[in-house]
This record gives sequence, structure tokens and C-alpha cells, in this order.
Amino acid sequence: MVINSYLRFWTRILDFEGLTKRGDFWSAFFVSWIIFVLLKIFLGDGIPDLYCWVSLIPNVSIAMRRVRDSGKSRKWIFINLIPIIGQIWFFIFLIQPSKRDS
Repeated sequence: MVINSYLRFWTRILDFEGLTKRGDFWSAFFVSWIIFVLLKIFLGDGIPDLYCWVSLIPNVSIAMRRVRDSGKSRKWIFINLIPIIGQIWFFIFLIQPSKRDS
């Protein structure tokens, strides 16, 4: 399941309209984080930074899908532009259950 979530993370790069379940989002997030940390430990600075840039679009895409799945407009992703409070508020959106489950 975790690997499938991560594969969907990469295969749905340009899907900004769909939905992503909470488990799929967090599975992809943690696998991506683990890969970043391992790259940083074993390869130093260059490759992990490149990985962050390459995964930027898929991260925005999956965040938009997750916000839509929690019942909010995808415009709410821009709340991240507000320092500290915006990230906390956005995190609350990400942990909410799927609208279709409630």
C-alpha cells in the first residue's frame, strides 16, 4: 500500500483536479521524506536538493487533491503563504477525514 501510494504520487503528477485519500497522502509524504533523508545522509547536499526541486510539482499536486478531498477549495493551498499560522491551518486541512467518508 505504501509503495502504491508513492507510485501514484509520481504517476499523477499533473492531476490537480482529482482526490487523494488521507492515507495515500501521508504514505507518499513519509516515503518521500525518508528518501530525502537517505539521500542527504549518503550523498551529501547536491542530489537531495535536486530531489526537492523535482518533487515540487507532485507535492503541490497531491496537496491540492488532498485539500479537495477534505472538502475545501483547492485555493486553500495558498494559506501556506501566511507564516506559521498558515502552515498550521493547512496541516489541519490535511489531517481531516475525506469528505466522502463522512
